[in-house]
Amino acid sequence: MPRIFAYFNRLPLIIFLLAFCAALAGWLFSGGTDTLLLNCTLWIAGVLPLIFVFIHRKKIRFIGFVGPLAFCFLLIFLEFGLRAGPFNSRLLPLSVGRDFVAHRFLFWVPKNMLPEGWRPVSSEDSASAKSAKDQDLEFRSGPAAIKKAPGVFRIITMGGSNAWGHGIDRYEDTFTALLDRNTKQEFPDRSFEWIAGGVKAFRIFHNLIIYKLLLRDFHPDLIIFYSNVNDGVIMRGPYTYHELFKMRTGVDITQLWITEHEFPKKVNIISRIQDNFRKLRSYNAMVKWIRDMRDEHWNVDGKFDVKKDVNPPSQIEANMRAFVEITRNDGVRLLFADAYQSPDLMTDEASRAIQVQAIMKKVVKNMDVHFLPVNDILHERYEQGQLTLKTDSGHINEFGNDKVAKLLFQKLVDDELLKPAS
Repeated sequence: MPRIFAYFNRLPLIIFLLAFCAALAGWLFSGGTDTLLLNCTLWIAGVLPLIFVFIHRKKIRFIGFVGPLAFCFLLIFLEFGLRAGPFNSRLLPLSVGRDFVAHRFLFWVPKNMLPEGWRPVSSEDSASAKSAKDQDLEFRSGPAAIKKAPGVFRIITMGGSNAWGHGIDRYEDTFTALLDRNTKQEFPDRSFEWIAGGVKAFRIFHNLIIYKLLLRDFHPDLIIFYSNVNDGVIMRGPYTYHELFKMRTGVDITQLWITEHEFPKKVNIISRIQDNFRKLRSYNAMVKWIRDMRDEHWNVDGKFDVKKDVNPPSQIEANMRAFVEITRNDGVRLLFADAYQSPDLMTDEASRAIQVQAIMKKVVKNMDVHFLPVNDILHERYEQGQLTLKTDSGHINEFGNDKVAKLLFQKLVDDELLKPAS
C-alpha cells in the first residue's frame, strides 16, 4: 500500500509530462492540415490533469509547482480547444452567460429564446425532443408559436444587432415593430404576424444556420434580411466559420443545404465540457484575453495559421447564395436590404464593408432577388450622425429605425411582397 500511494503522489508530474507531450505532438504532426487532430490533442492535454482530481478527491497531493502549473495549462488548453471560436471578440465574451447562451449548433443565441433541450429534430428523435421543439420561442418581439395560425401572413426580420434593435430601449421603437404597426394600419382587414429574428453579432453565416435549423419550421411567408454591418468586420483566427461548424457538428455546411443530414444525437464529452465552460462570462473574458495575447505575439510559421480570415468574402457570397436558394426552395418571399452603415466605415474602397455591399448587390442581381439599398438611400438624404446612436455609430437610433421602416414598407408595397399567399 505505501508504494501505491507513493506512485500516486508522483502522478501529477507524470500527467503533466503526458499533457505536454500530447500538445507538442499535436502541434508538430498536424502540420496545419488536420486541425481536428490538433484540437483533440490539446483537449486531451487540458483534461488529463483533472483525472488525478477525480481519482483522489480529498487525497490530492500536488508536488511543488506541478499542481498550479497543470491547472494553468488546463485553462490554456481549454482556450486552445475553442481556438478563436464563434464569439465576436468585441461584443460577446462578456455577454455570453448573461444575455446569450452558447449553443453547439447555432453558436450562440439570446438567453431564453430556445426551450430547454431544443436541438435539430430528425425523424428518429425522441418524443421529448419533438415536444421541446413544439414550444413557443422567445424573440424580442415576444413569444411565437412555431405553428402558424390559419390566415396569418407571417414575416420574419433577420440580421444582426440592428435588426434586433440594439440601443433601442423599447421594442415598439424598432423598425420591425414600426413595420408591424404600418401593415396593420394599411391593411386592417388582414392578419399579419411580425417576428423580430435578428440576433446581435450574427452574420449571414449564422442567419443561414438559424434559418435552416430553426426558423424555416415557422413557415414564414416573407423574410426581410437586413444586414451587412457584421459581415463588414474582419475577424482573424485559425478556422473559418465553415471549418468550425464542421468540427462542432460533423456536417459540411455546403452540403447541409442540399440534402437532409442528421446531427449526431450524442455530444462527446469534450464538446460538453467546452459548452459548459462557455456559459461562464469569466471564462469567455479569459478566452478573449488569451486570444488577444496570442494573436499579438505568435508568428505564423505555416503549420497553423492563426491569422486566417474567419469570414472571407468568398464564403460570405456562398452563404448569401445558399440563403436565397433555401428560402426560394421553401416558397418564401425574400427581401434583401443593405443595412445603413456610418460613413466612417465606408471610406476605404478596399474595406470589407465595401466588399460586402458589392457582394450583396451582385447576388441579388444574378439571382433576381428583391433588394432595397437602404445604405445608399439614407446616405444621400441625411448627414453623418443623424441616424446613429450618439455613443455608437454602428447602430441606428430611433430616428434611423423610423426612416428604415418607412423605406422598407414602401418597398414591400411597391413590389407587392405583402399580397396574400396563394
